[in-house]
Amino acid sequence: MKNAIKLFGIIAIVAVIGFSMAACGDGGGGGGGDKNLTGTITINPSGSVEIGTKLTATYSGTESVSFQWKKDSSNIGTSSKTNPNEYTPTTAGSYTVTVSAEGYKSKTSAAVTTDLPDAISLTKDEWADGELASSGDVNWFKFTASATTQYILFKAGTLSNVYVQLYDEDGRKVGDRTQLSAASSPLSRTVTIGDCYINVTTSYSTGTYQIAYSGNFTPAGTVTDLSVGTAWIDATMPSSGEQWFKYVASADAALYIHFKAGTGTGALTYAYAQIYEDAASVGNSVSLSNSNSSPLTVTNEKMYYIKVSRSSGTNTLYKIALTTSPMPPDATPTDITVGVWQDSTMPTGGGQQWFKFTATSDTQYIHLSPGDLTGADVQLYDVTTGAAVGETKYLSGSTLYVSRTVTSGKAYYIKVIPFITTGTYKIGVTASTTPPTTP
Repeated sequence: MKNAIKLFGIIAIVAVIGFSMAACGDGGGGGGGDKNLTGTITINPSGSVEIGTKLTATYSGTESVSFQWKKDSSNIGTSSKTNPNEYTPTTAGSYTVTVSAEGYKSKTSAAVTTDLPDAISLTKDEWADGELASSGDVNWFKFTASATTQYILFKAGTLSNVYVQLYDEDGRKVGDRTQLSAASSPLSRTVTIGDCYINVTTSYSTGTYQIAYSGNFTPAGTVTDLSVGTAWIDATMPSSGEQWFKYVASADAALYIHFKAGTGTGALTYAYAQIYEDAASVGNSVSLSNSNSSPLTVTNEKMYYIKVSRSSGTNTLYKIALTTSPMPPDATPTDITVGVWQDSTMPTGGGQQWFKFTATSDTQYIHLSPGDLTGADVQLYDVTTGAAVGETKYLSGSTLYVSRTVTSGKAYYIKVIPFITTGTYKIGVTASTTPPTTP
């Protein structure tokens, strides 16, 4: 009998504990109470939306609730009390929001699914037009990768830069969101063979641009091989306003890129060049014109790309050359006798003329008698190595000479570039500040 009483008592205690636990339970939600929230939780837009679409969750009740975003039932980040509450999905999936408050049963919204949108199909190595009309605008492009390494290329139009994010066919991000501009290297991404999507946005600017993809670091369109030589190569700028050249270095060397306007109607007199070593850009873009040459230091067996871009207009005809000499292919230097003035005539403003002398001491002074010229830039080069000696110096007015440290007995070039004007002038070299003599 006593045992039966004890058993009855234990059962009663267990029943009381069980009742208490049920009464104090969280009601199936995260609020930890048995009261119902008075409002509803909705997400706008609803249903199915594109990846990158901003979702706004709103709770309509008076209670102060916490919002917890979830993707495929797993929490995303930490909860927040901001109402309305925003989140922008960057991958495909099913998104919900759960709201909770102390003493209340939690509520979960209907799911919103995100997926990859309809996109503009890209053809390998061909440019496609894009336009972002507002800061919140988004463009989507699609291509089929046949290799695991792909390159994304950008060409500026009225829009100078964009942000790109690559996705695989399942809506998973591939790499980080990256800014591309005219000076950017083609963007390399390791992908899974199959369909890939490119999301293009802008932070604040608007305008037009072009985009392309390639399976190799071979820019979209035709790439022309360059070799080191002594002759100009005739080139015609395509309507895209951008042309590519490539060079494989056969030795460590200091080279020069030369540019010259074409002849006749459509002559292109000015352009920009961006240099790439393998898949990385080298420095900033440089200007190209009849009056300057751009140095290029190369390393044996490396691949170099030169992107020539038209800054404006529609002119197309120009010439390009790659040489070991700082002097353009068709230039012939005029010999200077140290200590004696050399008469010369500059035929066109913005042009250049070349002179050559053999140093008679370890310090030489380059003198200019401007004559018809307002002034001129002078630059010294070592004939043997092609290296510049000192910086370019503008001579005019009261500054009509510049000294340079050289090696006696070695040959040097002088490049003279006038400031706009044309006409006659004199150039000379001495061992002191004393001007040369008239022959």
